[in-house]
Amino acid sequence: MTGGSSPPVSVVVLNYNGEDVLAACLDSLVGQERPGDELIVVDNCSTDGSRELVTDRFPSVRLIPLDRNRMYAGGNNLGFRAARNDLVAFLNNDCVASPGWLAGGAGAFRPGVGAVACSMRKYDDPALMDSAGGSIDGLCHTLDRGVGMDASLYDEPCEVLYPCGGAFFLRREALPGMDPFWEDLRIYAEDTDLGWRLWRSGWRVIYEPSSVVLHHHSHTLGRTPSRREYLLTRNRLMILRRHLRSSTLRAILPWLLLWQMLRVSRAALTLRPSLAGALLRGSIAGVTGSVERLAMAYPAEAALRRFLPSSSRERGPRCLLERRVRSALLASGELPADPRGDAS
Repeated sequence: MTGGSSPPVSVVVLNYNGEDVLAACLDSLVGQERPGDELIVVDNCSTDGSRELVTDRFPSVRLIPLDRNRMYAGGNNLGFRAARNDLVAFLNNDCVASPGWLAGGAGAFRPGVGAVACSMRKYDDPALMDSAGGSIDGLCHTLDRGVGMDASLYDEPCEVLYPCGGAFFLRREALPGMDPFWEDLRIYAEDTDLGWRLWRSGWRVIYEPSSVVLHHHSHTLGRTPSRREYLLTRNRLMILRRHLRSSTLRAILPWLLLWQMLRVSRAALTLRPSLAGALLRGSIAGVTGSVERLAMAYPAEAALRRFLPSSSRERGPRCLLERRVRSALLASGELPADPRGDAS
């Protein structure tokens, strides 16, 4: 594969039993207007014929077969280590890239930009967004920008807290000697941790609307919602504990856990015991699991303040809790000057 005049790009596709979607994903990559310089499929010990599909139909693709499922974080870290180029694009197997996806994402890098988030659209209705990069709400829950909204509302580049892990580009230089993903999380919210590490290291994350993919959302774990809620709840709390100062955690954690207990109660009262159990177990695991706090150049509170909503759209108890959390975060430290200059 040849990539033209722009910097060479390695593309890493993680796969687990995705034979029904993988061919369309790889076809879209082979057909790029600006092809990738290296295309890697990391297979997480599939049993459905995915590996045979790659070797039979896509001989130019480098297949890395694993002997066990390393989940999202572990599998993509292995792909990142194996990739030969400074720019590495990550694409889920349930995504189909538009012809200009790679050119748009690779072309968005400027000095100081560590990662580029793509314009992820709903597979069944490409006029609607699935993710325009990541943001955060008043209770420190991370969320994809623009879900279900008209894609025309997200047609301008901008800074975002983190790139959605389903499709994004990463500059290796931004993570010297480090893997992109925190493997203790296994799956869900690893992209949030990555975004915080980039911002805390002085790198920016931007959204590029011309880099478009179509996405089958939650293809791999879509049938296990309780597992998804457990992992999301646990991982959000672990990330906060990894990045925030102790004083900030002491100020906001009681309010965050109170909200989680309200969610547990609501699920129980509406006869959804599996959801209630998942939320409760996730909350306990999130505050008791082993976490090593990261010491980096800039405090996580500075990144949060950049993206924290200025007011709550909620009513009732949640609105009150959001005010408490927002007040604690806004009082927790000054926003440092960005050493990287203008990324626009």
